[in-house]
Amino acid sequence: PQQRLARLLFSMLITMSIFKLFMSWCHNTWQSAFWDSIEKQRMHEFWSAMVLFLLMALVNVMVSTYYEYIQSIFSIRWRASLTLSLQERWLLGRAFYLQHFPPDPSRGHLLDNPDQRLQEDIDGFVGSSMSIFFSLFGSIGSLLVFIPVLFQLSPDYAFGTFYCPGWLLYVSIVYSLMGSVFTHFLGGILVPLNFMGQRFEANYRHAAMEVRNNTESIAMLGSEGVEHQRLTRNFDLIQRLTWEKMRFSKHLGFFRNFYFLAN
Repeated sequence: PQQRLARLLFSMLITMSIFKLFMSWCHNTWQSAFWDSIEKQRMHEFWSAMVLFLLMALVNVMVSTYYEYIQSIFSIRWRASLTLSLQERWLLGRAFYLQHFPPDPSRGHLLDNPDQRLQEDIDGFVGSSMSIFFSLFGSIGSLLVFIPVLFQLSPDYAFGTFYCPGWLLYVSIVYSLMGSVFTHFLGGILVPLNFMGQRFEANYRHAAMEVRNNTESIAMLGSEGVEHQRLTRNFDLIQRLTWEKMRFSKHLGFFRNFYFLAN
């Protein structure tokens, strides 16, 4: 039953995504008719376009609202299923007890901060997976829908000098590919930095939790200064990593702002 429901929700999301692409095409066509009616001063066509705009706006609001609602249902069910599966493997499979033993090189590295993996990483994995998939689906759909439109709107002569039908389409494709390549080149370093940031944040949180769980021992031994130094070292790593992320984010921000300004 859970698999059938998941397939149903996924099919609904795909159908609504396709419908949103259709509405984008309708809006593009409507803009042409709307401005033509203003340019030619045809009041009847103008008011017909306004009525059509209200209907399209109402449909868009309904579809977008239920799209986000169904996406949230699909997301929380996927997260619940994945969390339950990993939680059973971690607890019922007694994997949690292995962290008390030295790491075995033949088995690879032990999982650090399993509480973070269960709570934060699963949520991030589900959200990122859905965002990447539906963004890619929408981008490919928009490309297929608007390629014929852009090809037809392109003048036959590029820059008025040489004959090249559809040259605006070719320029747009090259421009988009160049932007994607440069963005990947400049922002690729942020991926391992974000991963390291999650690890450092979790280590700092875990160290603070150990202080809370061992308050009596720390007070009896008078080791407040040692624990303070340990927390400070963990936070220094967070601070240093944040500065590195800021530096690379600044480089990426320069390019992104220039790229979108050039559009």
